[in-house]
Amino acid sequence: MFFFGFVLTNRIAGPIYRLKQHLEDVAAGKTYEDIGFRKMDYFSELIEPYNKILAELRELKRKGPTNT
Repeated sequence: MFFFGFVLTNRIAGPIYRLKQHLEDVAAGKTYEDIGFRKMDYFSELIEPYNKILAELRELKRKGPTNT
């Protein structure tokens, strides 16, 4: 029972923690690289849209400031 609880917690809390850390790094300008979760992690459906947003941020950063 303990093992099952540990594995379940890792599959839920681990991805949330990694996503939170990655968001903080992106906000600080430390990284714009894609993130990935392990195969059996929960919330893996969030990774594709999140990485699409990061791709847009990378493109905006590459283009630089524009005058609108």
